[in-house]
Amino acid sequence: MRMLVFYMVLITLFDLIALYFGKMYSLSDKWVFVLLCSLAWAVSGVFFSFSLKHEGVAIVNIFWIAASTIASTSLGVLYFKENIAFLQYVAIGVIVIGIILLFYKPSLA
Repeated sequence: MRMLVFYMVLITLFDLIALYFGKMYSLSDKWVFVLLCSLAWAVSGVFFSFSLKHEGVAIVNIFWIAASTIASTSLGVLYFKENIAFLQYVAIGVIVIGIILLFYKPSLA
């Protein structure tokens, strides 16, 4: 479980880096940002593949999508000063609850 969490953190980190470079390209039109964005997503994909040794593709992919949504929203709001509506914050909260439920394994006692 520890390695799975480690890989998922790395997936999210490199996904966030890719999103940052993608946004920087949109603001500057400098192609170096497209290349850095692509490289970061490639690295994220490598860690995605590593994580599949510890969990099924469905769970890992759902986590990647959910974590990316939370990370990209945080990046947009906190760094790029983008605005989102209250209902969108509620949706992010639901996603957080979903991630918690993904890893919840009740005992069968």
